[in-house]
Amino acid sequence: FLGPILLRPRMSEGWIWSVTRMSKTAEEHGGYAFPLTPFNCLPFLAGARYHDFHHSQPMLGNNFCSFFVWWDYLGGTDKAFKAHEAKRIAAEKRSDKRI
Repeated sequence: FLGPILLRPRMSEGWIWSVTRMSKTAEEHGGYAFPLTPFNCLPFLAGARYHDFHHSQPMLGNNFCSFFVWWDYLGGTDKAFKAHEAKRIAAEKRSDKRI
């Protein structure tokens, strides 16, 4: 939201910003973690799982970023998500062994 206001882009840059933000928002709120989406190619971008965790927890100091996860890393607010992901991955590995 503040990017276009502060940087005063040309119209084409404003459109690119808007389309990127709307695409990212639609993906995050859709609840699907698509593996080949452009937003998952960069490790510092928050994805659908990160966003779903954000909505599943009460606001007690857990991941606040909307796009770049380094803000949560710097603020230390990503620890609960990392623990949650470690449990999820371990559960997936256990279920894979059963099959």
